[in-house]
Amino acid sequence: MVTCVEIPHIGDIKKDIIDAQWLSDEEMRDIKDMATAIAGFMTDNGEQVVDDTDEYCFRGLEYRTLHGNRNSRKNKSIVRAAVILQQQIHGVGINPGRLAFASMRNSLVSRKEAVERAKLDELFAREYLAQ
Repeated sequence: MVTCVEIPHIGDIKKDIIDAQWLSDEEMRDIKDMATAIAGFMTDNGEQVVDDTDEYCFRGLEYRTLHGNRNSRKNKSIVRAAVILQQQIHGVGINPGRLAFASMRNSLVSRKEAVERAKLDELFAREYLAQ
């Protein structure tokens, strides 16, 4: 059985619907500025110093700090360098599998950390819902 889902093109959506449902550039900028302010309020030199509360949560804001942004750029740079190295090693007959493996191997630490954080998020969500 095949399920077909129609995905509307932006040109097929009425402007009043877009204005009602989508964030404007100004709203998006305000949200990003607020996230940066919360991250700054909750950290000192990239380390969380204010505990999460019902009103403020640091989860997902790590990259909004200078330290977190640098780590993110460093991780991406390491993965890019590994993929480029594999491209240089294999030259013309580039094997996409080897490139994918190089990327996966070099992003393993980030993926493991993401999985651990997801497990904690699930635990906290279950505890919250059990109350």
